[in-house]
Amino acid sequence: MSSSSPAAEVEKNGTAVEAPKSPAPPAADEGDEYGLNFHNADSVVIVDPEKLEWRSSGPAAKVERKRFFRNGPWESGRVTSLVRYRPNASFPLHPHPEGEEILVLDGVFKDLRGDHTSGTFLLNPEGFEHQPSTDEGGNLIFVRLRQYPGSSRPQKAIQTAELPWDSEGKKILYAAGEGGTDTQFLWKVPASALLAPVEGGREIFVVNGSFVSEFGNHPIRSWIRLPSDTGLRVEGASEDAVALVREGAEACWRLPFQSL
Repeated sequence: MSSSSPAAEVEKNGTAVEAPKSPAPPAADEGDEYGLNFHNADSVVIVDPEKLEWRSSGPAAKVERKRFFRNGPWESGRVTSLVRYRPNASFPLHPHPEGEEILVLDGVFKDLRGDHTSGTFLLNPEGFEHQPSTDEGGNLIFVRLRQYPGSSRPQKAIQTAELPWDSEGKKILYAAGEGGTDTQFLWKVPASALLAPVEGGREIFVVNGSFVSEFGNHPIRSWIRLPSDTGLRVEGASEDAVALVREGAEACWRLPFQSL
């Protein structure tokens, strides 16, 4: 398997540099009226959330987010973000056109289906409505909006801590053929690995620990997006490194914003 060229163009928080140079200062993390990190679908994009500011999330003042990606309008576009509910925060009842994906990172995420603790992976297809909230401890979640299209796709609530690791160090959360073309899994990042380019591109969110690649250091909560022609070489990882990996979802990154 082959990895990407060291000269591949890389985006750090939306600012273009050449890998493996040091990261450039982050650009404004809100983007413009058309989106954020949507114009560079053929580049590697790397986002370190520590360089981003928490922003109020629309109608809920006690819910804040750090956007990694947005394609479309401010409050109704396709979004990938880190979201923080402050203690006892709640969000008004709302639908999810083209679906929603959530990984609970810390605390408790509550909705009509119950209390979802750290490690829970939620998939909510089109047609689902909820009024989420949290308790006195607040929560931290990773969220994708409008990237799980189709009312026939399965709704899931998976406590990932209860899933066994397979022989490749993966926990499969959903696979291509379950109403879509993308695959998503948790990956126990090894100290050394070579990920070949994959059709439809690859997104990597660092859930725990950290790892190093030819593109630099990837700390906890950082996000990487690799186009179809680019692989990744792991050159070191902490013993507790775990990543959420999504493959085959490049259609979500492309302009113009429209229903998938």
